[in-house]
Amino acid sequence: MARLWRQRVSSAPPSVLWRTRADGVLIECLARLYVGGIYVEIRVDGAPTIGRTFVASDDAICFSDHQLRLWRDPSIASDR
Repeated sequence: MARLWRQRVSSAPPSVLWRTRADGVLIECLARLYVGGIYVEIRVDGAPTIGRTFVASDDAICFSDHQLRLWRDPSIASDR
């Protein structure tokens, strides 16, 4: 499965959408073009933590923005 996934993802390095630090931990959001859309990955200290594929770029950007807000202010998650 991993080999198939690599074949469908662009071989170019991912684009960094944002980087931030929370309690001394580096959190970054990376994006790659994928055959089915845009793959957005959240990494914590370099380790993949969350990954999602979006068909629409607007959805990918909204997800990225929401994740950034959550990492900067974790209390947002409990506001629902």
